[in-house]
Amino acid sequence: MYLTSPTLPLLIQHSSMKPVLNSTIIVEPGRCDAADQLIGILLSLMSVVSVLGNMAAFSYFWPMKHKSIHFKLYILVICVDILTGLSTIPVLASLLNNREPILFTDSSICGIHVIAVNFLIKFSMFLVATLSVTRAIAIVLPHKIKDINATIVALVIAGYASLTVFIDVGFLALGWIGTKYSAKDAACDTIKTEKVVFWLWRSIGSLYNSKYSSHQSLSS
Repeated sequence: MYLTSPTLPLLIQHSSMKPVLNSTIIVEPGRCDAADQLIGILLSLMSVVSVLGNMAAFSYFWPMKHKSIHFKLYILVICVDILTGLSTIPVLASLLNNREPILFTDSSICGIHVIAVNFLIKFSMFLVATLSVTRAIAIVLPHKIKDINATIVALVIAGYASLTVFIDVGFLALGWIGTKYSAKDAACDTIKTEKVVFWLWRSIGSLYNSKYSSHQSLSS
């Protein structure tokens, strides 16, 4: 976008200045420092309220001696929400500094942040779904809720969490995906590499060849 000052010709006409050829002000599209500052301030306030509110909820539920499975799931959801609020700190640092990488300059921090944010989003949804199932059982079959084994539920949750982290870390370690800082999002994003494209193409080719070979053998 090119913006030219409307008073520039008058200044040139009524002064001894010579006309300047390069008289345009180039504004980078999609960037507004005032908007970034406002977004950063609002996000900071929401993050502080989220962390403090969930810490207050944690201090309420944690001292309970006899915790039911619902209260234990509540505590897990609260912990995830606290970490989610804290995960905005690198993004805030970029928003409040003209979307410069700041904390994302290190590729290791960039990768860790991507894995952490993806994990927190998926794990939070899984916990809420698990909580909804247990509450539904308590409403529909109130006498069966005591039969739910907390150890089995804990193993299922731990297995899901481990699998989620293992997949993301494995893909990064194998080079199938990469991370890159995006000024548009003021955060790091995942990008597909040539390795994953090659792997998908090779898998599709192998599947096609196996089906073609089996079809040829049946025809003969």
